Amino acid sequence: MRNYILKVLLLILSFPILSNQLDAQTFSRQYDVPVTVGEQQLKNPWAGGLNSVQISAFDANLDGLDDLFLFDRIGSRISIFLNVSGIPEVIDYKYTMEYDHLFPQNMNNWVLMRDLNCDGKKDICTNTGSSFRIFWNTSTTSLSFSPTSTGSVSATYQYPNTNPIIGAVYSIAADIPAFDDYDGDGDLDIWSWNDESTSMYLYINHAAENGDCSVPDFICEGRCYGQFGESPESFEIFIGEDFECDYDVSNPRSADERMHAGGTILTMDLNQDGTKDLIVGDVTETNMIALEVDNNPASLDSVTVLHFDFPADFAATLPIDLLVFPAAFFEDVNNDGVKDLMVTSNAFSGAEDKVSIWLYLNLGSNDLPEFEFIQDNFLQDQMVDMGTNCYPVVFDVDRDGLKDLLTANRFYFSSTSQYTSVIHYYRNVGNANNPAFELIDDNWMNIPSFELRAAYPIFGDLDGDGDEDLMLGEQEGRFYLIENISEQSGPNVFALSGAFILNDLNEVIDVGQLSTPQIIDLGDDGLLDLISGELNGHVNYYKNIGTLSNYSFQFAEDSIGDAIATSILGIQGRSVPHFYKNILGQWELLLGTETGQINYFNDIEANIFGTFNLVTNAFQNIDEGQRTGVFLSDINSDGLNDMFVGNIGGGLGFYKGFPVGVEESAYLNSELLLYPNPVNDILTLFTQNSNKGKSMDVSVYDQSGQIIHKLKSNEQITNINTTAWPAGLYHIILKIDNTYSHNRVIVVH
Repeated sequence: MRNYILKVLLLILSFPILSNQLDAQTFSRQYDVPVTVGEQQLKNPWAGGLNSVQISAFDANLDGLDDLFLFDRIGSRISIFLNVSGIPEVIDYKYTMEYDHLFPQNMNNWVLMRDLNCDGKKDICTNTGSSFRIFWNTSTTSLSFSPTSTGSVSATYQYPNTNPIIGAVYSIAADIPAFDDYDGDGDLDIWSWNDESTSMYLYINHAAENGDCSVPDFICEGRCYGQFGESPESFEIFIGEDFECDYDVSNPRSADERMHAGGTILTMDLNQDGTKDLIVGDVTETNMIALEVDNNPASLDSVTVLHFDFPADFAATLPIDLLVFPAAFFEDVNNDGVKDLMVTSNAFSGAEDKVSIWLYLNLGSNDLPEFEFIQDNFLQDQMVDMGTNCYPVVFDVDRDGLKDLLTANRFYFSSTSQYTSVIHYYRNVGNANNPAFELIDDNWMNIPSFELRAAYPIFGDLDGDGDEDLMLGEQEGRFYLIENISEQSGPNVFALSGAFILNDLNEVIDVGQLSTPQIIDLGDDGLLDLISGELNGHVNYYKNIGTLSNYSFQFAEDSIGDAIATSILGIQGRSVPHFYKNILGQWELLLGTETGQINYFNDIEANIFGTFNLVTNAFQNIDEGQRTGVFLSDINSDGLNDMFVGNIGGGLGFYKGFPVGVEESAYLNSELLLYPNPVNDILTLFTQNSNKGKSMDVSVYDQSGQIIHKLKSNEQITNINTTAWPAGLYHIILKIDNTYSHNRVIVVH
């Protein structure tokens, strides 16, 4: 008996215990599950999508190599790409979320990494109101930042015949300023647009002159820097005699910001004259203009030459031609010691959302660049990127026994069509334990032909014919049903047309806007019900009062469980519900939200019309960016749920499920021992001496959560015949008094 118990104890240690709540299962962000598009395996498939990003070179892992720090103003999302090789002329970056939690929360509009205290470590410069604030880089052996910011960075404004005035450095949300060393003294100065985006402020940093470079000291020494102006109505630039500097404010924060159009600034020396020239973008334009600045010691710096087709004049290359509001960044991408040019959109909306990062390599030098256009989708071509929003759904499309991945978007930007919501079909070409995905169709089911926007797919057998039909939520809040017309074997085949679903009163079901459906038997009565999220963040419930072969949805609740998705302004939660059953067969809910948090609810079983228990608004602190869509499925056949999370950037995160320990007050962690495991025929259950003679209830669940075997026993040793069970993984739940124990067993034949 002693050897027997030792064997069983060793066995139980190798099979971790789960609790009855998903929150006791931990999820780990994965990066290397293969995804292939065409002949190319993507380097960073799970990087989460990119739209309107700002780009900074920044050493995140403190290995001496500059990585890439990206901040997406759409969704306020951080993306870090580690520089893998550091080999000159090699571009090799690996996406990671390892450092995201070390950055401050609630950064918005623009974020640039710049060293403002001359310590060799780049600090966080980010917009606040009409100015910017700094989070100091405090890294020593690991990455860290000061927990609080400086607040709005101030400057001294002094004009002739006036007293100095202290005000904030002016740079509002719509703009991107430039940080560079104007005068070569080792500290960083600032260029920013004025309140009308018609002329430029120059703030000289006097830290070096003061003898302490660690304390920035900005003085506004140019309210019309470069002696040029931009028309408030167009991208027309005035220089020379056409320019007048008649706009004078001592404190730019007092100006009416509603007048501001928006502009971006990049500085670099274009012609080796030692003067920083200006590359500017405008909110309404597709190109950027290079302004060559002449530094004449006898007069003010003045713009003398304009290049409207930048950077074509600096090499035989393509001029910048983004859809709207371009912004440029000057960083060394290929490790050759020379800074390259990247151009993105700075727009909050209405911009290209899939090919929006242009890369030009610099074949010249930092002060005499020669740019060569390389691609218009830098980094984006190596990731799953659906444009705007991504909603993942797992479904075995080809019925080969492996779970495939479908991804839907709200839209791709298009200047010609309003129906650009599509579904991508990624076939699982791996195996049951090791998934690998290949893009088979980037317009699966030709969703634009149905003239639907914001299509959201889900599946369920609504006609009782043994196959699962396709339902699509959409922008207007309705539900479009497409019948599965396949044979009992072979791939699923869906009809080429469908119809909007009616309720029991023969009316089109409409939940408002942005319906995100789920088809589940929430009432546990054998009939599939209709659940849906919507724009305002509520979760709608339509109960099926029909039959297995003839559904009939009756409105039951427009805010089931009082579950409302967290929102930014308290009005548009953009709820995406995912109900699932835990290992004890009890309903729980994960709710995708506008804020990007995943809301987690339990206490749903037998409480559908009550109030669900909100366990947490921020499930496991997972943050993939705003407008999350979440889907659970055991994709690797280990008996644990894995999780796909989509976001506003059109990208997708994948999380593998792992078990964790549970509280002793809720579970008997070692009360149930199994032998042998794996088992071929007879499974032996052994309980500890402390429970000898007690009555126990044993339930066996398969991987779908269905109970396949139950028994009662008061014996310390109980045998179960497993020969009739299909080979696979099973969960054994033991209940003694009011406590539970869980273990897993693998059946082989």
